[in-house]
Amino acid sequence: MNELAPLVSLAPKRKNIYSAFRVGFMLVLVLSSLIGLFAIELVRSYVSQYELVSRDANNLTGTVERHIKATTEKIDVILSDVVFLNTPPS
Repeated sequence: MNELAPLVSLAPKRKNIYSAFRVGFMLVLVLSSLIGLFAIELVRSYVSQYELVSRDANNLTGTVERHIKATTEKIDVILSDVVFLNTPPS
């Protein structure tokens, strides 16, 4: 009976170790799930912001292009008038 005493005294310790492993495993599982959800939300937010910035950049590019085109047409008209006024009559 003395030989079984050490085995009996180890049984509750193993149960505590297994429950500690279970708690640790569950904690790791929950934390990794939360990190995964946060990562997915971060990627979605990044894609949304990228699309917004891309659209704004395209709008700004179009606006600048139209402004440059209008300005060059105005300069062309003014230079044509200057050339017309400064040419000697034939």
